[in-house]
Amino acid sequence: MKHLSNLKISARLFSGFGIVLGLMVLLAATVSVNLLGTSQDVVDYRRTAVNTNQIGRIQANLLATRLAVKDFVKTGSDSAIAAVRERHAASMALFTEAEQSIKNSQRKAALAGMHAQMEQYGQTFEEVTALQVKRNELVAILNTIGPSATASLEATVDIVSGNGKPVQIAALVIAMEDLLAMRLEANKFLLDNRHQDLESAIAFKLAGKKNAEMLRGVVDDAVVDTLVRQLTAYENTLRSVGEVIEQRNTLITGTLDRIGPQVAEEIETMKLDYKSVQDTLGPQMQSDTENSVVVSIAVATVAVIVGVLAALLITRSIAGPVGGLTSAMGRLSDGDVATQIPSTEQKDEIGLMARAVQVFKDNMIRAQELEEQEKIQQAERNRRTEAVEMAVNDFQSQITERLEALRGVSDELGQSADTLTGVASETKEQSTGAAAASDQTAANVQSVSAAAEEMDSSFGEIVSQVSRASTSVENTSGRARQTLISIEDLQEQSEGIAQVIELITGIAEQTNLLALNATIEAARAGDAGKGFAVVASEVKSLATQTGKATEEISDKIRRVQEACGISVGAVRAIVTSIEEVNEISAAISAAVEQQKAATSEITRNMQEAAKGTEQLSSNIARVNEASDRTSSTVGGVTTAARRTEAEAVAMKDAIDGFIQRVKAA
Repeated sequence: MKHLSNLKISARLFSGFGIVLGLMVLLAATVSVNLLGTSQDVVDYRRTAVNTNQIGRIQANLLATRLAVKDFVKTGSDSAIAAVRERHAASMALFTEAEQSIKNSQRKAALAGMHAQMEQYGQTFEEVTALQVKRNELVAILNTIGPSATASLEATVDIVSGNGKPVQIAALVIAMEDLLAMRLEANKFLLDNRHQDLESAIAFKLAGKKNAEMLRGVVDDAVVDTLVRQLTAYENTLRSVGEVIEQRNTLITGTLDRIGPQVAEEIETMKLDYKSVQDTLGPQMQSDTENSVVVSIAVATVAVIVGVLAALLITRSIAGPVGGLTSAMGRLSDGDVATQIPSTEQKDEIGLMARAVQVFKDNMIRAQELEEQEKIQQAERNRRTEAVEMAVNDFQSQITERLEALRGVSDELGQSADTLTGVASETKEQSTGAAAASDQTAANVQSVSAAAEEMDSSFGEIVSQVSRASTSVENTSGRARQTLISIEDLQEQSEGIAQVIELITGIAEQTNLLALNATIEAARAGDAGKGFAVVASEVKSLATQTGKATEEISDKIRRVQEACGISVGAVRAIVTSIEEVNEISAAISAAVEQQKAATSEITRNMQEAAKGTEQLSSNIARVNEASDRTSSTVGGVTTAARRTEAEAVAMKDAIDGFIQRVKAA
C-alpha cells in the first residue's frame, strides 16, 4: 500500500487498466487465433465439399456420356449422338471449372490428364460417327444393288425356263440361291459385325458369279454382264462396308472402351480422396472449436479476477488520502489555520494537492498579517486625499476665468458662422438648380438606355428568327435525306423479293424431282421401299421451306409499303419546313421595322440630354461665385480660431500646474 502511495494516480490507473486490457488482448488474441484456425478449417472443408460436388457432377456426366455411347453403338440413332455430344460438352465444361477451383497441384495435374483423355474421347467419338455415316451410305448402296440384282435374276428365270437346258436352269436356280444367301450373310454381318459372315457373303457372291457365267448362250451376254457387274459392285461395296465397320469398331474398342473405364476409375478415386479429407476435417473442426471455448473461458476468468483485485487496491490507495485531505480543507475554509494538512509527504497527485493546500494555509496566515499593515496605509492615503481636494479647488477657480475669455472668442466665431450660413443658403439654391438639371439629364439618359434595350431586343428577335430559319432548313435537308434512304430501302426490298422468288422456284423444282424419285423407287422396291422414308421426309422439309419463303415474300411486300409511307411523310415534312421558312422571313421584316422606330427615339432623347447639360453648366458657374464669397468669410473664422488657440495654451498651462500639485501631494 505504501509503494502504491509513491506512484502517481495515473500510473496506478494505467497499471490496473493495463493489466485488465492486457488480459483482454490476450483473450482476444487467443479467440482470434482459434477463430482463424476454425475459419481456415471451414474454408478448407467448404473448398473440399465444392470440389467433391464438382467431381461428382463430372462423374455423373461421364457415366451419362458412356451410356449414350453404348446406346449409339447399339442403335446408331441421331438422338444417341446428340446425347453423347451434350453430356460430353457438359463434362468438358465441368473439367474446366474444376481445374480453376482445385488448388492441389497433384489433383489438378490428375484432373488435367483426365480432361485431355476426355477430349480425345470426344474426338474419337466424332470419328466414329463419321464412320457410321459412311457405313450407312454404303449400306444404302447395298440396299440398292441387292434388289436390283435379284430383279435381274428373276427376269432371267423367265427367259431360261422357256428355252434353257436343265443344267442352265439348275445353275440359274443356284445363282439365285447364292445371291439371296449373299444378301442374308451381308445383313447378318451388318447386324453382328462378325468377320466370318462377311467372308461367307463374299463366298456366295463368287459362287453366284460362276453360275451366272453358265447362262451365256441362253440369254444375251449384256444381261449376264449386267448381272456380273452388279455382283461385283455388291462385293466391292460390302468389302468397303467391312473396312469401315472394322475401323469404327477398332476406335470403339481400342479408344472409347479403354478411356471411358479408365477415366471413370480415376474420377472415382479422386472423389473418394476428397471424401476422406472431409471425414478428417469434420472431427478436427469440432475439436478445435471445443478447445477454443475452454481457453476463452479460462482467460476471461483470470481477467475478471485480476481486474477486481486491481480495482480494490487502486480504490483504497486513492479514496483514503483524498478523504483526509478533504476534511482538512473544510476546517481550513472555516478559518482554522492551525489545522494540520495530511499526505504532504506522498509523491503522487494527492501529495501535490496536499502541498498546494499547505500553501493556501500559509497564504491565509500572511493575508492576516497584511490586513494589519493595510490599516496603517489607509490613514496615510486619507491625508493625501485632503491635499488633492484643495488643489482641485484652486484649479476650478483658474479654469473659470479662462472659460470666460473663451466665451468672447466664441461670440466672434458665431458672427462668422452667420455669414457662412447665408453663403451656404445661396449655394444651396444654386445646387438645387444644378440637381434639377442633373435629374433631367438622368431621365434622358434612362430613355436612351430603354431605347437601347429595345434595340437589343429587336436584334435578339432577328437573331432568333434567323436561327429558326436555319434550323428549319437543316430539318428540311435531313428529311430529304430520309426520303432518299426510304427510296433506296424500297429498291433493296424489291431486289430481295426477286431473290426470294428465285428461291421459291428452286425449292419447287427440287420438290418435284424428289417427289418423282420417291414415287419411282417406291414402286420398284416393293417392301424394301420403306427405306425411302428419308426421301419423303426431305420432300416435307422442302415444302416447309416453300412456306417460309412465301411468308418472307409477304414480309418484304409489307416493308416496301412501309418504306413508301415513310417517303410520303418525308415529302410532306419538306413542304411544312418551306412554309416555316416563309413565316420566319416575315417575322424578320417586322423586327427590322421595330429597330428603325427605336433608333428615332434614341435620337430625340439625345437632343434633350444636350439641353439639360447646358443648363447644368450655367448653374455650376454661379456655384463657383458663391464659393469665392465663402472663402473670404473663412478668413475671419481663421483669425478667431487663432485667438482660441492662444487661450487653449493658457488653459493647458493651468492644467499642468494642477497635475504637478497633485503629484507633489
